[in-house]
Amino acid sequence: MVALGSWGLRHRETTPRLAARARLLEDGGPELWDRFMDELRVLHLGSPDPHPERPSAVAALREAATTAPDR
Repeated sequence: MVALGSWGLRHRETTPRLAARARLLEDGGPELWDRFMDELRVLHLGSPDPHPERPSAVAALREAATTAPDR
């Protein structure tokens, strides 16, 4: 997902909201990617959260999209 989003930032037209999410994932590096994958496992597979004390990657992505300009 990160590689595809990074590629899209450079080679496709996008909206500021979608670009904000892709940029956050790209800039967040492996630590953010690990958090995001853990949260996806919790949300979609019902797995226990291995690190409930960590800040939410999903919330950070949502915040990035909602604070980006519409155009």
